[in-house]
Amino acid sequence: MKMPTEKEKLDRIHNALIQAIDEMSPEELRQHFADDGEDPDEVVEQHRKLISSAIAKSRRTALSDARAALDNDRRTAEIVKLPSTPEARLAELQRLLNDPSTPRTLAARAGTGEQMTDAEVSSLIANLLELGVGKAAD
Repeated sequence: MKMPTEKEKLDRIHNALIQAIDEMSPEELRQHFADDGEDPDEVVEQHRKLISSAIAKSRRTALSDARAALDNDRRTAEIVKLPSTPEARLAELQRLLNDPSTPRTLAARAGTGEQMTDAEVSSLIANLLELGVGKAAD
């Protein structure tokens, strides 16, 4: 049988201490601190501050991570520039609708991992129906 390392021994002692503390009632903990010459109320306040600080740091880290992910998405996102005038946008729409590859492209995208979201599909269907392309299914 393999002998435990020093770290494993310390981990066992640490875990046993945690278990012993977990099993103590609040009154027993307060008495323990008082027996050690500490003010139980001060110990509780110090631990509350420590926990509050840890929670705040965790939230700041999560917020920072989310901001970094958003910045990365913004940097790497493909930016589509629409034509600047309504006439030019209508012409672009007409070009896309007349392009024979449009139905194949939409179907292929729906069949790959780059699937359109339900909101995208719904919006596209609604827009096409409003334009008079096709007829609404019953």
